[in-house]
Amino acid sequence: MDMKDKRNLTIGILLNLLAVLLTSTLFLFYKVMIAEEINNDLNMENLMLFKDKKELTEKLEAQKKQEATE
Repeated sequence: MDMKDKRNLTIGILLNLLAVLLTSTLFLFYKVMIAEEINNDLNMENLMLFKDKKELTEKLEAQKKQEATE
């Protein structure tokens, strides 16, 4: 192996490592973004359910008060 072959081998190895690093970084970024989106959706759904629960609790309390006065 002469000096040019070693240099080409080194460049090839570095390019492959760079490609693996870039692919891994993009994959992890994608996974984080998907997880963040799912988390936001679940938080929104949780807030909506809490609001519905609060409204139903208020209606139930009003209904109990009305029945108690009758």
